[in-house]
Amino acid sequence: MGHAGADIDSFNRSMKTMRNNLQEGSDAFNKLGVATKDAEGNLRSDEEVMRDTILALADMEDTTQRNALAQEI
Repeated sequence: MGHAGADIDSFNRSMKTMRNNLQEGSDAFNKLGVATKDAEGNLRSDEEVMRDTILALADMEDTTQRNALAQEI
């Protein structure tokens, strides 16, 4: 059961990092073609951006580039 807590902490840190990168407009999202803002200029939800990011990464054939972009996010 102790591993579950560590996994949740790791996930929470990852989400916080992604959220900070989202707010700062990380170039990695642009490279993936993932919109971070909606048509009105507001930040999209974490869930929407996460879904689009996962799909974009899954479509990449260059695993080295994919891993580098995933690390950047």
